Amino acid sequence: MMKNIKAFVCGTLLLSIGLIPYGCSDDDKNTSLAGNDILSFSIEGIDTEAVIDTDNKSISYVLSDIPENYREITPVFTLSEGAWASVNEDEVVSGVTPVNFSTPVTFKITASNGDRAYWDVSLSNTDYTIAWGLGAWLTEEKSNEGVDPEGCYLDQQNTGDYADRNCGPAVGAMAVIWYGSPMEEMTVEWARSYRYFSYYSSSSTDLSWYPGDVRDFINFCSRGGSPAYLEEIPSEKYLDNTEEEMKEKFPVQVKAHIDAGELVIVCLSMSYISKNETGDSETRVDKYYSGTMGHFLLIKGYKVVDGELFFECNDPWGLGLTYEDGTPVGANRYYRAEELALSGNHNYYAVIVQPKV
Repeated sequence: MMKNIKAFVCGTLLLSIGLIPYGCSDDDKNTSLAGNDILSFSIEGIDTEAVIDTDNKSISYVLSDIPENYREITPVFTLSEGAWASVNEDEVVSGVTPVNFSTPVTFKITASNGDRAYWDVSLSNTDYTIAWGLGAWLTEEKSNEGVDPEGCYLDQQNTGDYADRNCGPAVGAMAVIWYGSPMEEMTVEWARSYRYFSYYSSSSTDLSWYPGDVRDFINFCSRGGSPAYLEEIPSEKYLDNTEEEMKEKFPVQVKAHIDAGELVIVCLSMSYISKNETGDSETRVDKYYSGTMGHFLLIKGYKVVDGELFFECNDPWGLGLTYEDGTPVGANRYYRAEELALSGNHNYYAVIVQPKV
């Protein structure tokens, strides 16, 4: 009997001892930390506050100047207690680890309990180029807005019987407004009718326009001036340039005219132009419609972002679309210089429009 009692006591003791580790494990689990937020973010030596969006887990940081080497910037940040940061599976230590911010970077923040969150961190020297789809670091820009403070954009949609082919009259009318013609009002419909009362027969109003027609219309409206003239642009089809020569020559040629304060009107095959497939309605890079042959664009500026040249265009095929701020989608659209260069095979003449002296 005593033997059984001893056995029972020993068994009870062992069971009690065996319960102790389970109690400790539960306590540890309850005190484990689940936070995976970035609480603060800065760059040493730069007096700028980052915009931290906790709901969308994003950080934007706008610098007034471009860092000497934005591929090796050491961020300073604080995280939720117990959390740690990594980029591409490599740990990033605040104030120690350099990060390549040539493009937006995804930080993975891992809580001490293993929960993970992904934060998009964007550094730039503007507050708009990333949102527009241009890139992070703007190094050069120019825009010839003209004399009209409201801008000179016109949409060819809803402009009468020939709206689907009114890109020529539309860019011509835009250039006339930009030039500052003494005419009281300028519309795409009025530009289309120009052929009727100038030197074409009435049956010719349905004809498509060519660069020579745009030039003649602008000069007609200038009332005594001749601000517009034709200039050859590189073309493989017509002028025996290779594609590489076109991509090399066209951007230099057009940029020089923009730098001189002029407009460049081109008639291109838009099938060469990339389409924006992001689904982001605020993106202002690449075309927003399915490409067509023979379409006029008015080039009035440029931006160089992350080393790539984009031309700032007024695209008359606006479709009546606007951005959230009400700006027409076709106005100030950015197309890639090298793609525009290859599109020149459709027509090797550009219309150059000089400003009013």
